[in-house]
Amino acid sequence: MTDLTGDGVRILLIGTQTHAGPTLTSVPAVSRTVEELHRKLLTVCRVRPASIRTVLDPPDAWMMAAAIAEEAQRAQAVLLIYYVGHGLIGPGDELYLAATSTDRLTPGLAAHQALPLSALQQALTVCRASSVVVVLDCCFSGRAKLGAGAPPPAITLPGAHGIHLLASAEQLALAPEDADYTAFTGELINLLDRGDPRGPRLLTLDAVYDFLFRTLRAKGGPLPRRQAGDRSGDLVIAVNAAQPEPATDPEDEAGTVPGRCPYLGLEAFAVDDAELFHGRERLVEELLEAAAGAMSAGRPVIVVGPSGVGKTSLLHAGLLAALRRGAPQLPGSTGWPWTVLTPGDDPVHALAAVLYPDGPAGADALIEDPGSAVPLARRFLEDRGHDRLVLVVDRLEELFTAGERERTAFCAALAALAADGGRTLVVMALRADFYGQAQALPVLAAVLREHQVQAAPMRLEELRAAIEEPAATVGVRLDEGLADLVLHELDAVNPPGPQA
Repeated sequence: MTDLTGDGVRILLIGTQTHAGPTLTSVPAVSRTVEELHRKLLTVCRVRPASIRTVLDPPDAWMMAAAIAEEAQRAQAVLLIYYVGHGLIGPGDELYLAATSTDRLTPGLAAHQALPLSALQQALTVCRASSVVVVLDCCFSGRAKLGAGAPPPAITLPGAHGIHLLASAEQLALAPEDADYTAFTGELINLLDRGDPRGPRLLTLDAVYDFLFRTLRAKGGPLPRRQAGDRSGDLVIAVNAAQPEPATDPEDEAGTVPGRCPYLGLEAFAVDDAELFHGRERLVEELLEAAAGAMSAGRPVIVVGPSGVGKTSLLHAGLLAALRRGAPQLPGSTGWPWTVLTPGDDPVHALAAVLYPDGPAGADALIEDPGSAVPLARRFLEDRGHDRLVLVVDRLEELFTAGERERTAFCAALAALAADGGRTLVVMALRADFYGQAQALPVLAAVLREHQVQAAPMRLEELRAAIEEPAATVGVRLDEGLADLVLHELDAVNPPGPQA
């Protein structure tokens, strides 16, 4: 299995941080991102120092093109081109990668002002490496496509054997203000540093994409895109730091990619983890019934439970996964689009961003008129060809870090969405110790009174199912008595209080 440790590996990191403006602004996080990624490639991915080349703040497109062409010719086994910076859409709807001197693209001069993706395509045609990876951490990079048959306004790269394109966002990529790293590469750095409890022991390109998509979706960030040729996704990037060392010789496992671990540790379950999510079947059914009732009444539904009880997992691997399968309580739910947000310290902006991701946030308009969330949601549905939306607000307690005006507008907007003729199912999750603060807000008080689902700690039989069933799902047999031992360690064999 190919990895990044060999002689024939060439890695080119390009980061454009500095711009004079006025159209493009400097992004201080770029240099920190590129430098830390360089370190992780050396220490975690075990890339040889001589195999990595870094170009920070290239002055013009020519220098970028020259560096790419040189590395494409030098690579024999693996070529990785990684760009972090501004992306622009230029003439012919082509993606251009910004250099330091880039600002506004001028028709007829664009190819001299920034690097068009077609120049990258030309450089790759002479590359002899069996695995070619292009990672674009920039705005609009998600519009890039492999192959010449993609419909306009596609940005194309040759769909050759072994080529893999990983892009950060279809519209505006996110570099959070005052953040150390860009959102996309920052999560990749986090993966290399901490690992992924859900991933295989060997982190392949496919496993990296799965982690980035799952993590950025849960955080409400720009969703990555990928295009892969042949089995390029099998390229091993690093060993998963969250998985234990193998009991056998590492060479014995090099021929195959190990299956996923059925236990996620302290990580929350995502929608795609539903097959491993056990023990909460009764609570999922209760939530579905409550959601159907709340939707009919034109109200949100709220899940309340103590910290660590599994509310996030219930929403994702329970509710959303059930809707994707088609919940009988909510007919037609199989195709309903859904979006998840956390209020953060600017809840109105967070809501506006998920309802209208392709344009201005509109947070000010929502504060002035919370009811304007309704036409935003309707447009969201029209653009996607659907008539129902599921809006999940996780960690609702974050709402109480915002000002009173923002709290009131956010709650009013959610109420308006839920009351829009059954078009939007609004589901919230609240930490139990914020119950009193939530009751002080009239909208939330009504929801708590009429459409509340309590997420209590798991019962003994539920805990046993959470231990035994994931292993059975992936075909692993637990040693006799192991489940009882775990339950004993959890003090769950004879828990205090009634179990009924």
